[in-house]
Amino acid sequence: MVARSFVQDVKKQDLDPLRQRIDVIDSQIFDICVCALSGQKKKIPSQVWDVTIEDETLQLLVQDALVQITYLIWIDLGSIDVLMQLLSQRVLVVQDIYAIKKKLRMPIVQQNRWQEIQQTIQKKAIWHGVDPEIIVWVWEEIHRMSCDIQTHLSSL
Repeated sequence: MVARSFVQDVKKQDLDPLRQRIDVIDSQIFDICVCALSGQKKKIPSQVWDVTIEDETLQLLVQDALVQITYLIWIDLGSIDVLMQLLSQRVLVVQDIYAIKKKLRMPIVQQNRWQEIQQTIQKKAIWHGVDPEIIVWVWEEIHRMSCDIQTHLSSL
């Protein structure tokens, strides 16, 4: 399997809309984690877009990330379903990002972007009254999953 979409004429700016999609998905994941960690009873959407990942290795990476995240924070069953859907959506966007990075010969990890994300997540966690170490740990798992997906794709 190769990345879902392959762009012929790519530029670094082509990553921006994909990063915005990732940010939206990550925001929803963050809300689920904050609700679980803070004990809030905020209504989590019961349904997000239905996503099917056909590549078995990628399915396993999503399931592994979900297990790691739910091991640390208690999440109700409905939220686990939503979280699984969000992680599945994120895989599809990561595949698109990988296609552009490959074409531009960019490394899988952009250290500056990762540091920006960590700082943003820590600030958001503090603002919401949630332990920033736990939220950063969750995002490290999500980031690891994304890196593993891109590494998997690069080996095909």
